Parts: sequence; structure tokens; C-alpha cells
Amino acid sequence: MRSVVVGLVCAMFAALTVSTVAHAAGAPPLDAGQRAKGMKAAPALITAASLDCQVADAYYIGDQDDPKTHKKNGLYEIACSNGPGVLIIAHPDNTSQTVSCLELEGGPAGNFRCMLPGNANAAAGFTPIVSKVDPKCQVAKARALGQTADGHLVLEIACDQICGNGHYSMKGVVKVVSQEEFILWKAKQKAAYYTAFPDKDPTAPKAVASTQY
Repeated sequence: MRSVVVGLVCAMFAALTVSTVAHAAGAPPLDAGQRAKGMKAAPALITAASLDCQVADAYYIGDQDDPKTHKKNGLYEIACSNGPGVLIIAHPDNTSQTVSCLELEGGPAGNFRCMLPGNANAAAGFTPIVSKVDPKCQVAKARALGQTADGHLVLEIACDQICGNGHYSMKGVVKVVSQEEFILWKAKQKAAYYTAFPDKDPTAPKAVASTQY
């Protein structure tokens, strides 16, 4: 299997502690009313958080007392059909924080864990993102390693594919950017094959034969 390190630009920087919200094993079934409330609020939450998420499912978990502001924060879990599931902490001032379900899985025992069926495999949620760089990668395992100095989440991801002896140790860097930035970046790239065999590159300047008399 190959490993890929992914740096996400979307705002996955919050970390929930045991004192913030706890989700014990054997939690009761999801409440239909809270699910409906989550689905209703999800589009506005996604827009406010600037997330690229096509909402597949959502759930209103409840309110949380903010020890700093002494106000109530709303907690929502969202499953995205085109990316990883997230938990959103919605503040009364219309700001929010988000944390991926994968980060929650890696937290201390007793922390909240995502509950929606669509978020059951938190690692697989990153396949749509990784596939933009490596279409053959089906994410089998993943873990959050931490954050970069500028606040980007760093993940280690293993693809469920065999591609040769020793390839399990290969790593790359993937950043999630806007469609416009991706198009500009891609236009500047050159296939590794043409770097190794520049004479095969159809865009390379052709040598002009000259005759000397």
C-alpha cells in the first residue's frame, strides 16, 4: 500500500476535549427530529465554514456551554458525499469551528465520535479528495498527524492498492485548494515521463537543422 500525506486547507483546526462533549459507546439511536434540524441548518453551516461539502446527512447534536463567552454553541455533525465528515461548532456570533471525524477518532478515549452512518468510515471520507491527485487511490487507513505552522491539517493516508515492492513507503503532499488554483497549478505541470525523456515531449521546442556552406 502507498502512503500519502494530505494537508487540508479547509478549516479543520478545532479539537474537542472530554469536557467539551462526550459520546459514550452504545449511544441511543439517532433522533429523527434532531436529524431533521441538522439537515435544515446544514447548508448555512457549510457556507459559513467555507467548506466544500455536498451534504449527504446531518444531525443536530445539541448545545454546548462556552466557558469563555458563557453562551451556547450549537453542535452539528455533517456527512459529505464528496469529502470527509465533520463536526461543526456554531457560535452565536455566526462564526464556527470544524473538526474532521478522523481527528475525533484519534482523540483520547471518551471523546466524541461521529455517529452518522455516512461517517462510520472516517478514513474513506478522504478518498474523493485524494483521488483528484491519484484517481486509483482508495483510502484504506488514515490518521491525523497534527497541523502545519499555518494551521493546515496533516494526515497520513494509506491507499488500498498494491503497486510494487517498497511502494508502501512512498509519500506525497496534497493540498486542497480552489478549482481556479488547481487549474492554474495543473497547467504548469509536466508529466514525469517527459522529464525523464524530454525528446518525447510534444510541447518541447524542436531542434531546427541547419546547413553550413
